[in-house]
Amino acid sequence: MKIVSELNICAENNRHLFSTKLAFSSYQQLRHDLKKAFTQVVFSDYLERNNFNSVRDLTNYLGSKDRHRYNAPNQIDTTRFHSELVSNYWYKLEKGQPISNRKTIFSVDDAIGLLNLLGLRHQFWMLLNRSISVCLSAYRLPIELRKQIFIRHNFHQNLSAEAFSRNIKRQYTCQLEKLYANKSIDSLHALTLLYIGYEYRDGCQQSRKAEKYLYALFLYLMVYKYEISNIFELFIYLAFLLECNSLYKRKSSQLLSVTQFEVDLSVVKGFIHSTKSLPKAEKENFISDKIINYLNSQPYHRYFSSYESN
Repeated sequence: MKIVSELNICAENNRHLFSTKLAFSSYQQLRHDLKKAFTQVVFSDYLERNNFNSVRDLTNYLGSKDRHRYNAPNQIDTTRFHSELVSNYWYKLEKGQPISNRKTIFSVDDAIGLLNLLGLRHQFWMLLNRSISVCLSAYRLPIELRKQIFIRHNFHQNLSAEAFSRNIKRQYTCQLEKLYANKSIDSLHALTLLYIGYEYRDGCQQSRKAEKYLYALFLYLMVYKYEISNIFELFIYLAFLLECNSLYKRKSSQLLSVTQFEVDLSVVKGFIHSTKSLPKAEKENFISDKIINYLNSQPYHRYFSSYESN
């Protein structure tokens, strides 16, 4: 029985090591600006998932945890925690400082688990990074979202552009509203795929509606929820993905006016400032409603003036 137990432990350790390497390999592929934004997103999600209200709560937890030496993993490192406090390492990670050299990789893994932080699903970020195709990123969507936006949710990861666009369900406003209300990176990814598919199949009238909702969700997530520090760089990545994605070659996306983005950014920050005294859940609903209502009320908005607001 002891041998079986040791074999099980060894197998589990090997699985964890393989998954961790896989997660970090995907992370390493991201360009620097995307890596910064992705780090902010996953770190914020980690804090929320583990019931840490702030980075200070996390550092208080780490102060009571044994940490190990990088060059001697079986030995306790009594200076690691102090050096992180002095350098404000965890606060820098919260602001998007990428995890880079081997020592910090080891330290993060030893403290909170690198796999636990990064996760394995990077498909939206890999799409922004141009590391995977549109269809492959769609293939990696959670199944509940594939069912929501595709006619056949079990499809080949290398569909042609025509087959991919034909497989997208007919657009309804309620479908877009449901994805927007989901308030997640996965739903932002799904809206991006809808835009790309509608643009290829139906042209501007349909794709602009999806573009408006994905833009609204981008503002909600990246400006409000995650407070991305390099928001302009991330916006440019999204704009160029929509402008030059792998399904079509004609240039049609309007999301290339940084001036318009600055205006919208200011409006959203005004919404955020006006809700400081509200409870979290009420604040989230208020801001998400305000953003989409604001965009719907702008008949001459530079991005969405090609159709009437709903």
